Amino acid sequence: MSNPIVDAVLDVRFESDLPAIGLIGTLLVSGLGYKDVKELPNLQLPEVIRKNDPNLKYQPLYEVYSESGNYKVTIGDGTFGVAICSSYDSWNNFSAEIRKVFADVFFKSPSRIKRIGLRYVDIIDTENIFENGKIKIDIGGANLIGKKSFLNTEYVDNGVKIVQT
Repeated sequence: MSNPIVDAVLDVRFESDLPAIGLIGTLLVSGLGYKDVKELPNLQLPEVIRKNDPNLKYQPLYEVYSESGNYKVTIGDGTFGVAICSSYDSWNNFSAEIRKVFADVFFKSPSRIKRIGLRYVDIIDTENIFENGKIKIDIGGANLIGKKSFLNTEYVDNGVKIVQT
């Protein structure tokens, strides 16, 4: 079975007086090899609408791609993230890129972090993950094989609410 992870993104929502274009400048001169800047459609919307619509407020306005093509940085007014663009190979490589980008770019701009999110998207190439996988769940003795399922876990760790979906 090939790697089921098809997308991985770490993003931060923050408050800062620095506009998105300022973070792009810092990224481009950082020496990390991010060069190709792509403007996203949300940039065409008036700033007053973007900043006041809760559905648009934290949407990225730019994508900046690494020279290798393996990663991209998403930047908006109040949002900053690192995502994979190629096959996910390991947490070690992905987290190393995250640490480099955040240390050399994001943490150099004064900001107040509001939220940090880590999202993975998996595609399981089997009809039912419960039949061939290592996951065994039953509810009241009823097996979930062949049933549609959505799992969500919430807990608090050191005062931080953790949501796993």
